[in-house]
Amino acid sequence: MPKRRRLAVIVLFLVILTGGAVVLLLMKERPPAVISADKATDSAPLPEPGSALYEKYAQIFLLAVAALDEEQDRLAGDKLSEAIELVPGEPAARANRGLLRLRHNKFSEAAADLDRAKKLAPDSAEIEMLLGRLAEKQSDFPKAARHFRKALEHEPKNVMILYALANSLSVQGPENDPEYQRHLGTILEAQPYNLAVLTDYIGVAARLGDRAAFGQALERLRRISSPWSGETLALLKRAESLASGPLPAEAPVHLIQLQNVLRGQPGFGRSRRGVAPHEALLGESVEHFLRLAPLRPSPSPADMELAFAVEPLTKVPAAGGTRWNTILPVWLTRSPEPSILVANGREARFLDGTGPHLDLAADTKRVDSVVALHFGLTVS
Repeated sequence: MPKRRRLAVIVLFLVILTGGAVVLLLMKERPPAVISADKATDSAPLPEPGSALYEKYAQIFLLAVAALDEEQDRLAGDKLSEAIELVPGEPAARANRGLLRLRHNKFSEAAADLDRAKKLAPDSAEIEMLLGRLAEKQSDFPKAARHFRKALEHEPKNVMILYALANSLSVQGPENDPEYQRHLGTILEAQPYNLAVLTDYIGVAARLGDRAAFGQALERLRRISSPWSGETLALLKRAESLASGPLPAEAPVHLIQLQNVLRGQPGFGRSRRGVAPHEALLGESVEHFLRLAPLRPSPSPADMELAFAVEPLTKVPAAGGTRWNTILPVWLTRSPEPSILVANGREARFLDGTGPHLDLAADTKRVDSVVALHFGLTVS
């Protein structure tokens, strides 16, 4: 799960579990500002950090963003509307509701939200990006490109914006290939081995007859080709033979085949997520305030009475001629006491007998390389 979505899950869970108390830990205490929500308008003074209105808005907004990122659309919609009503002058919630409506093909409602958000935050690259996504969804690629260019003016090194602009140019015709190639090249300066970008780059370099750029991209592909299939490597070798001479005016069939098979290689999806949102999400949510003062992380006070007691594990079963090298506490119920999973490369079992006995003989790396690495304690 991507880092961003893991964070959304954690926030969503904690906010629901604690009734919003977790949000209060994110903000430092400041003298409260008395602002009436009943009289709030777009031009009204924004609530100050530490005020009751600010804290209430932050709680609702964070929950809404977490729900939006996890595709909990009904909850997201309710909380975004609540946030907009509470503080109309903060455009982040309105932009996010525009994204939600865009995902449901409610183009006019999405446009209304995004246009209003832009008036409130005219220099926001995130809002320009969402307006570009709306134009793309309506197949208005020139308009999309204009919004992406404006976003790029605010964040010229943002690879998400560069890739969105590059793609909006590429679908408009080959006359845009030079600029298309230039934006992909800028992304490769930051991510030189991004498989998704390299796959696009070899195609446009070949169309433009740029043998140097074509050869450099193929060299990078060769460096990351070790896990690829024999068919893919054969196609890569044929493409490499093109780089030694003049490139043909039209891309040969085997180069197109190479691009197609590269899109199915391990790591392609991950590399694409480094430059573009998941296709189903259409765009990235706005996770921070655009006009309100930002949230300031503040740790909770230290619990000076917290103590730990070291107790030996008991009733550890025999490991069948070897030893257990992974110990993993797992909370399967609401009980504060975890179930203890012990494992090695051959089997895994729970000490209390509550879980299944897993035979790992057919997949010896499953626990030691995955579970122990990410969640447990490997005993040396």
